[in-house]
Amino acid sequence: MQTVVILICTFNRPRYLDELLTALTHEVSSAPCKTLSIVVVDNGTQDVSNLAEAFRSVLPMEYVRLPQSGLVGARNCSLRRGLRHNPDFLVFIDDDEVPESGWLRELLSTLTTSGADFAVGPVNPKFSQVPPTWAIKFFTKTGESFCTSNLIIRASVVPRDEAEWFQTRFSLTGGEDGDFLRRLAASGARYAVAHSALVLENIPADRVTARYVWRSGFRDGVVAAQLSSSRTGEGANVARNIWLALRKAAYGLNHLLWSILKPGRIYRAIDDFAMASGVLLGSFGFTCKFYGS
Repeated sequence: MQTVVILICTFNRPRYLDELLTALTHEVSSAPCKTLSIVVVDNGTQDVSNLAEAFRSVLPMEYVRLPQSGLVGARNCSLRRGLRHNPDFLVFIDDDEVPESGWLRELLSTLTTSGADFAVGPVNPKFSQVPPTWAIKFFTKTGESFCTSNLIIRASVVPRDEAEWFQTRFSLTGGEDGDFLRRLAASGARYAVAHSALVLENIPADRVTARYVWRSGFRDGVVAAQLSSSRTGEGANVARNIWLALRKAAYGLNHLLWSILKPGRIYRAIDDFAMASGVLLGSFGFTCKFYGS
């Protein structure tokens, strides 16, 4: 049987972390693996060591208080600590998420049956109040995109050189997970979707707003420009980004027109216009702060 380490980065969300760790106690008891360990890396301004200590009797957990700020630093620290356990598999889940029963079993089953090197599972939103219709699709992740919010990866495909892990240029914007997994895939790692490994993400009311949709879309645009900048040929990158921005603006205009009949599509228009703006500004070196620094 395989050995598994679950990696969690947390930043000032003790209530959600408590909910996640409670759910993981049930996963640990039914996990189809020889050894399961949990690494929690906390670099928030609120020390949650007392919360972590309360779970030590029921979870095989290592709690790390990281003084350095930044999401990427926490990601790399969790990866470094996790690899010390010499696992067969590493599993990532966010601190504001809750796995459904059988989640870990389904992740492991996906890699076993597919032979893939990493797999991403779907993430469904869990709203704090009844959401508008548009928000359900906006906050749903199908598992088709590369992210660490619900990820299992074979430890053997993680690069030995830490410089190839999560990149610091994404510390404020996020997008470091997509960049990391794209580079793994480009190096030959095989990818699968773990359709039945479902987690729920807590969505507070302040995210279900036009302001958040704009910030999220703008961040996505800046990240897209950052990813493009890693390719050769600066002029080609700018031209490619301008073309992407024009396409997103056209999509936004289409959604804006249709919003006359379907008002919810105004939010898709906001997202597209914001991403177009982010791509354009990001192409000329502009960045933004989406996560705590």
